[in-house]
Amino acid sequence: MKGAGCDKCNHTGFKGRVGIFEVFIPNERMEQMAIDHAPVTQIRAAAVENGMMTMEQDGLVKALSGVTTVDEVWRVARDI
Repeated sequence: MKGAGCDKCNHTGFKGRVGIFEVFIPNERMEQMAIDHAPVTQIRAAAVENGMMTMEQDGLVKALSGVTTVDEVWRVARDI
């Protein structure tokens, strides 16, 4: 889904901005992983296992609800 665009949106199809978020709340396991200098990818995987929603996931939820597009989510959140 993508808006056609107009003069008001400079032909982008978007109006305004909306945030996509990722909140990392470490537990004891993740804190120990950081102390042990575990790779960020492993700490991130542990956070996701613990229920963290990534920016990509939050963006895709917003795309599915029609707030933005998948292309826009990939543009701003992929490989962060």
